Amino acid sequence: MDNISKFIFDRVEAAKIILKKEILLGHDFENFEYTFVKIMNVLWNIQIGYSFIDSHDNGFVKFKDKLMETMLNDPLIKLQFIKCIKGGKVEWNKDGCKRWLKATWAFLEKMVITIHIAYSQPARVKELATVMIKN
Repeated sequence: MDNISKFIFDRVEAAKIILKKEILLGHDFENFEYTFVKIMNVLWNIQIGYSFIDSHDNGFVKFKDKLMETMLNDPLIKLQFIKCIKGGKVEWNKDGCKRWLKATWAFLEKMVITIHIAYSQPARVKELATVMIKN
């Protein structure tokens, strides 16, 4: 049992490092002052352009452009994700975005495995099917 506990502890510590360096790219987004409990997503709203970020139920509107501002103000991140800005429109560096998405997906896969090992039971297909990560 000690080996499993150490394995899980090591995975969680590694995940914190990967999350901070590779996913959040060294930036701290803690100032959102939100927990997942406060987030409302109106799933029945199928309007084109609807986003839980724009929903007034959440209060995210004031943070709507935070990620873009962070990307534009950090020269290293800007190089990774943005080719250029022409007339106020962003031309994305697709290769950089794909690399980040692959790293994020690998991180999420490792987290799912760690979570299920921590629960001391293997994940069932039904359980995994209910967990959908969507941006």
